[in-house]
Amino acid sequence: MVRIIRDLAHRYFSDEEAVILFLLLVAGTAFIIFFGAMLAPALGSVIIAFILQGPINKLT
Repeated sequence: MVRIIRDLAHRYFSDEEAVILFLLLVAGTAFIIFFGAMLAPALGSVIIAFILQGPINKLT
């Protein structure tokens, strides 16, 4: 069982780009989990600004 896991890890994580991608995904997920409550209003305001940009362009 340990050999299977070791071979699987060696197959997927022998490429350094795959390791960097994995670490970036883990760091991004951890960032969103820990700071999500603080970031939610900011992200919501950005989304609302993009949605309202179309009607504002039609008015001007």
